[in-house]
Amino acid sequence: MELISFGDMVKLYEYYTERYSGRLKNSELLYSIRDLRNATAHSNCLINKLQKGINKPSVKIIKFVSNIDGIGASMRKSKLSNEFLYDFVSLLYVYNEFINVDVVKEKRFKQIQEFIDGCAVKNKEYFDKNECIKTAYTFVKKVIDYIYEPC
Repeated sequence: MELISFGDMVKLYEYYTERYSGRLKNSELLYSIRDLRNATAHSNCLINKLQKGINKPSVKIIKFVSNIDGIGASMRKSKLSNEFLYDFVSLLYVYNEFINVDVVKEKRFKQIQEFIDGCAVKNKEYFDKNECIKTAYTFVKKVIDYIYEPC
């Protein structure tokens, strides 16, 4: 049961960010997380939307992904132009930035990595001929491995 919608929580967070400048982290990426949350909460089929899109990624996320070995400029541009992949990377980035308790962060990223290395590839032969899904998986795996490594 939601007491406040995610969108309203983002607005409240923005209000506090303006009112108490410098105390809270920037909220610009929270709208991407809201979009991802809404898509998953309403059971949208996100795997159908993996092709290159028209999304304009934030500079923060572009810089973050540019630090990851194995993700070149072409892949970065292509994958971050996709709204779902951009929103997912934004979620991982914000979680990594906002959560200050290393034990909590490490446990969550370990769970995500176990999913990516296990369940996500359990029936990978279904997608052998789908380059779009395969490259999206590779991209997401590299991002998760990069974040989980410092934990």
